[in-house]
Amino acid sequence: MPVLEDDGDEAAVPYALDENGNLAIPSIMVTDYVEMVVLVFLLLFGLPLNGFVLKRLVKAWMDGSNVNRQKEGARSTFLWLKIQLTLVDLILILCYCPSKLIWLISYQWYYGEALCKIVQYSWLFSSHLMSFAIVCIALDRVRTVYRLMHIEKNGKVPRSSATQLAFVKRLIVAAYVISAVLSVPQFHVWRVIEGENFSQCTTIWHYERASKYEKNPENYEMDVYPLERFYTLFHLLTVFWIPFLMLFCAYLYIVVYLFWYSLKPYSLSTGSPRFVKHSCEVDSNENLSLWNNCAPTSPVPVSTGSIKSGKFLLSSRFDML
Repeated sequence: MPVLEDDGDEAAVPYALDENGNLAIPSIMVTDYVEMVVLVFLLLFGLPLNGFVLKRLVKAWMDGSNVNRQKEGARSTFLWLKIQLTLVDLILILCYCPSKLIWLISYQWYYGEALCKIVQYSWLFSSHLMSFAIVCIALDRVRTVYRLMHIEKNGKVPRSSATQLAFVKRLIVAAYVISAVLSVPQFHVWRVIEGENFSQCTTIWHYERASKYEKNPENYEMDVYPLERFYTLFHLLTVFWIPFLMLFCAYLYIVVYLFWYSLKPYSLSTGSPRFVKHSCEVDSNENLSLWNNCAPTSPVPVSTGSIKSGKFLLSSRFDML
């Protein structure tokens, strides 16, 4: 947000007065120009590229039949997640970049208090949504690993691919709902400062500080509001730290399981362990036994498993001499 700056010894105070005793118009900074360049770059390249990727992903989704999706549940689920992540990228670019660029160019807020609140809400909503969309992908990976554990232990898939896709869709809906709810405080926190020669969209705490500075600039001290600290900390947790911890725990679980699985002895069976009876083999051609008093061997159990849509057959035979 553009801020007011003072020169000299009171540079730490983000406000200044003009010759008439009113709040002075803030001056643009070098970092603002850099941010403008980045925003223009995102609009020129990020927006069309994400749009192109989204179009191809949606086309791939529409071209697949329901039968194919059921046979390849993991692929269709991940395709759906990629569609949602690309859509969230577009939402973030469209919500943040144009409004922020216009604000930096004008360096004032001419668009009313209602639009000020709506813009700030959309910024925080899209930021939350981006974080939670990435968390959804991590949770889906955890669920996939859990399914593999279930297959390895019980020899069967716990649920169908349709159930897996429904689970991911519920995750996405939950991400949108939680993001919308967590961004509601923006409607209360943000408002417009109406000065004599400029107006600005800012928080209620900056509004209080600016009002106090305008009334008594000589004895002004920067006030610290506990509610402002709570507001900042709360959104820092919900936008970054909580999603980060969820990602960390999810991928730590995956790494630990894969490491544990790699230490297990190799087994031909994907299901539960089976008892294989060792026996001796009788040479029928010569009608001679390779072991005295040995009965003919019984059939060895066959282990079958499936990899995605293809099936493979593994058979083993052990001879005792």
